[in-house]
Amino acid sequence: MTLVPPSTPNAVDDELLVLEALRDALLGKLRVQRDVAETFYDWYRCRQEPPDMPPAADYAPAFERLRAMSRGAWARLVVDTIAERLAMQGVRSTAGEAADGRAWDRLVASRMDADQREVHAESLIAGVGYVSVSGSGDAVRIAPETALEVTHVSVPGDRRVVDAALKVLPLPDGRWLAELYTRRLVASWTASYRDVSRSPFVQGSRAPWDEPVVLENELGAVPFVPFENRPTTAMPGLSELDELVPIMQRIQELELAKLIAVYTVTFPQKWATFLRVDRDPETGMPKTPFRGGPQRLWVSEDAETKFGAFPAGEIGQYLRAIDDEIAELAAVSRVPSYYFVQSDLANPPSAESLVTSETGLLTKCLDRMLSLGESWESVHRLAARAAGDAELADDGGLEVLWHTPERRNPAVVADAATKLQAVGVPTEAIWTFLGYSPQAIQRMRVQARAEALAAAAELAAATPPNAGA
Repeated sequence: MTLVPPSTPNAVDDELLVLEALRDALLGKLRVQRDVAETFYDWYRCRQEPPDMPPAADYAPAFERLRAMSRGAWARLVVDTIAERLAMQGVRSTAGEAADGRAWDRLVASRMDADQREVHAESLIAGVGYVSVSGSGDAVRIAPETALEVTHVSVPGDRRVVDAALKVLPLPDGRWLAELYTRRLVASWTASYRDVSRSPFVQGSRAPWDEPVVLENELGAVPFVPFENRPTTAMPGLSELDELVPIMQRIQELELAKLIAVYTVTFPQKWATFLRVDRDPETGMPKTPFRGGPQRLWVSEDAETKFGAFPAGEIGQYLRAIDDEIAELAAVSRVPSYYFVQSDLANPPSAESLVTSETGLLTKCLDRMLSLGESWESVHRLAARAAGDAELADDGGLEVLWHTPERRNPAVVADAATKLQAVGVPTEAIWTFLGYSPQAIQRMRVQARAEALAAAAELAAATPPNAGA
């Protein structure tokens, strides 16, 4: 990047005012985005607010412990079940296999073949994740970015084209850095607070930004690509947990009630009548006359004394209520119910029923692949543009290849592949059906050709010179 050439003073001042206004507008959006993302991240990390504690001051320490125990990691289960099935494994362009290899090599060089899960998981949790492209030539770097630091605004009428992006992050020396990217300019500001506890993310906070450094954006595009989860024409990405939070809140409310029941009413409560109870002379509080336990005998000298016990409470009603809520959680999230609970271990579901129950989850994963795939295509084209690879940068037919989200029986798949081969399906198409990546297929192709040449050489060596005369 190069410094923007000087212009008339008024034009420079006007442009700086526009950049500052855009920075402040995006910073306001980032604050709201962070609040939403942090709420869902708390659920994902099982650090959400526990249920309200019953008004019982005498049992406050015990109830506080039960409150913390009642939180469940249902959100992580939902997100991870989807994220673990979203695996990009290759690229296909109209420019041929050489261009495909270049695109994938750039991704691998940035370790994004492994870090792609971070992008997918954050998109599912926060509703949006980001990937940035930096550098040029052979030094292009593709990196995951967090919705806690980055936000964007799209071109009106086309959410796929980013018009501007803002990244705000703390620096090691205690300062804050704000970088604003437009398709023409890159502006950066730093801010220092006297109070280290303050930050630009606090609502209503006015950051003491220094004079900006404005550079020309030589890439000609905003180097951030948003990965929005289930967007619509009326709204941006939405967290996978958005409509699940009320259900999970009900589950932990019932879980707390169950724990309290276990703590208080599941043990038989004893009673006694016509029993003299001594009091502590200092405190005036009644002394406990007996202690329960094995090999202990309760005796009273008063013939009128009677002992008894109230019936023990049962927690089955809480377990049934929790199971009902988990069933709703499974239905709304479309995650198979056996992922959440398996109460009948003596009669586990059959393999056929497991495959059928995953239909909703499979459909959801395929839908997420469509949306996220478009974002990955934008990343590849943007990285090609930064690397000077015009062939890929302008390829509108470029697409990413995903590993199948379906959990298939290897024996069934092998049988299907054999039948496909019998009806004349090309070998490489069968390899693709089996789930091999483009890189694996290329190695298998080379190996198959080498084996064919070796077999031909062995046949030629075994054939006598005049055998065909």
